Amino acid sequence: MCIRDRHIVKAIKSVYDDQPYFSDDIKEGLFNLAIGHRVVDGSKPEPKATSSLTDRELEVLKLITQEMSTQEMANQLLLSVNTVETYRKSLLKKLNVKNAVGLAMYAVKHKII
Repeated sequence: MCIRDRHIVKAIKSVYDDQPYFSDDIKEGLFNLAIGHRVVDGSKPEPKATSSLTDRELEVLKLITQEMSTQEMANQLLLSVNTVETYRKSLLKKLNVKNAVGLAMYAVKHKII
């Protein structure tokens, strides 16, 4: 069994057991953030970015950290999938991060969750 297959099996088992699953790159990023290692350029949020977030953007950010899909967020917030995607894109731009990992790291670092 190759490494990728082992990760998939581990993820499925974790989800089946109602446990969170984080890939190695996510764990490494969160660990580095927790111990204060420098964040790679392009994934470092702008200063005071949190104050520019709307209440709805904060809600979406919190749901992203709960590993919810766009459809699940849309259902919970009673919004369309396109609207949730617009909030996600806005968060990426405002916080100057590249992906959901960067959003989750930002939320942890700034005690949003």
